Amino acid sequence: MQKSTTSSIHTLKKGQVEILNSFLEGIHHKTKVLKRNAFGCRRLPESIRPKRTNRKSEVM
Repeated sequence: MQKSTTSSIHTLKKGQVEILNSFLEGIHHKTKVLKRNAFGCRRLPESIRPKRTNRKSEVM
């Protein structure tokens, strides 16, 4: 195998748990949105909506 392929495989194995967790979290989020839409809730109320941050200002 080439060095880059071996390195990629090693990185995927090392981050396997994080990759799986992010995948499952995505499924969980889609399920929540689907359930909300099924009950006719198009948008989250302001009181429970996650706060958005301006990432550009955080970097500077």
